[in-house]
Amino acid sequence: MTAIPARRFVSLPYQIRLRGDEIFSLEGAMQTFYVVSGRAWITLDGKDVFLNAGQTLTIPRSKYAVVISAAKRRELICEIIEA
Repeated sequence: MTAIPARRFVSLPYQIRLRGDEIFSLEGAMQTFYVVSGRAWITLDGKDVFLNAGQTLTIPRSKYAVVISAAKRRELICEIIEA
């Protein structure tokens, strides 16, 4: 598994592209994710959430990192659109 470094603060919108077994983690502030293409597997506070292209999810502020990966190891393109 290839990890992309955790981010605390990002300028918006911020695009994330994941391929194969890459993962992305984000710590700290509340964020809203939008899936541009693919299927996202998001783990937050020990719970898994799956989003398809066109769906959004607002991630609440948490002391734990949010982990994002591409479901079925296909390419995933998503954006952080709000903080």
